[in-house]
Amino acid sequence: MTSDRTAASISTKLGIMNVKLPTPLIVAEWLLLLWVGLSCGVRWNLSARLTAIAASAITIFGISLAQYLVWSIICGDTIEGIQGRYFLPILPLLLFSLAAKPRECAMSLVPLAVMGMVANGVAIVILFEHYWR
Repeated sequence: MTSDRTAASISTKLGIMNVKLPTPLIVAEWLLLLWVGLSCGVRWNLSARLTAIAASAITIFGISLAQYLVWSIICGDTIEGIQGRYFLPILPLLLFSLAAKPRECAMSLVPLAVMGMVANGVAIVILFEHYWR
């Protein structure tokens, strides 16, 4: 799977094969995720940040290696079988560890709620058109 498909599958509901969200919506979801993750970080010292980044990198490498060994063609150019959802559990840890100015998150939950409703609404319409049209 290429990196653009992996990035899209992280933000796609129910898997990229069944529900292909429009690219602008995927970009908007990623921008909102980055904004929240990088602006609402936790207060960590440098060693805690480096440990979190190292743990994230090792986890990403481990997931990729496992998928390469199990699903990919020997000496293949791409890693087959990898899905963006495998990286969801470590994404908050990585984003919080990279936050430039960690502080209390005072943002409103309205943008998150609106994005969730819009993305899920679009996913429902796409599913309806795919299966019942």
